[in-house]
Amino acid sequence: MNCQICLRVTKLTKHHLIPVSRHKNKKIKAAFTKEQLKTTINLCRECHNQIHVLISEKEMAERYNTLDEMLNHVEIAKYTNWIRDKNPTSKIRVHRSRKRK
Repeated sequence: MNCQICLRVTKLTKHHLIPVSRHKNKKIKAAFTKEQLKTTINLCRECHNQIHVLISEKEMAERYNTLDEMLNHVEIAKYTNWIRDKNPTSKIRVHRSRKRK
């Protein structure tokens, strides 16, 4: 299968669009159905790691809780353009964002 971010064919992990750590938050519980809370996408390890570096779990739950929203994130879009042509077996280092604390 292909990673839903970079589209490379490689081993995939499941990523919750709304992080499990945020499921008990009252605001999140009220805003989403149980099905929405369980929604996952398939990502390669590199994209999965990069998402967690660039977007906080609170931001993921409140703003970037769909694949389309995530793909529209400026830093994710830059990363996606960069990684797409990389060999899936290459070792990719994750770099911390200077903007995120």
